[in-house]
Amino acid sequence: MSRMQDERTPTITPTYAGIDVSKRRLDVCIQPANIQFHCSNDATGIQKLATRCLHHDVQLIALEAMGRCHRLPHQILHDAGLKVAVINPFRSRRFAGAIGQIAKTDPIDANVLARFAALLQPAPSLPPSIIQKALRDLNVARRQTLAESGRLMRQLSETDHALAAKKSGRGSRCVSATWTSSTSKFAT
Repeated sequence: MSRMQDERTPTITPTYAGIDVSKRRLDVCIQPANIQFHCSNDATGIQKLATRCLHHDVQLIALEAMGRCHRLPHQILHDAGLKVAVINPFRSRRFAGAIGQIAKTDPIDANVLARFAALLQPAPSLPPSIIQKALRDLNVARRQTLAESGRLMRQLSETDHALAAKKSGRGSRCVSATWTSSTSKFAT
């Protein structure tokens, strides 16, 4: 036996985590150890999750994007020094289909996300800044206001009664005027 054969370098297997997000709960799978657990989707539960991920030396976490529900875990895990990639649910679902995973439960989704992180190694993403969050929320409010304005305008065009038309027209102008005055502050 030669000297080179005796000097074996230890192989360290990278560890990945997948997190399926819901409003109240996070389902977690850490691979390749296949450790599965869940925690609450609040600051206390996420801190415990961060501690476990750091204990298992998780290299990358694949976190499913779910409306606003994924924002707090993303921020806390990032602040704990963990790399987090936010994954579009459609993309993870397509990946599950590609690997033949048809069943869909929260623990299975967490496992699929961990495998997604291990095989595709998506780029970690930074949580949005305070300004980005405010702009996103303002954009949502704008879209909702425009949708309401459109609804009121359609209601106005479809009514035959004079009183209803008058009320509907006033509501539409009120919504439009409110939006215009609130956005004029940000026009500078």
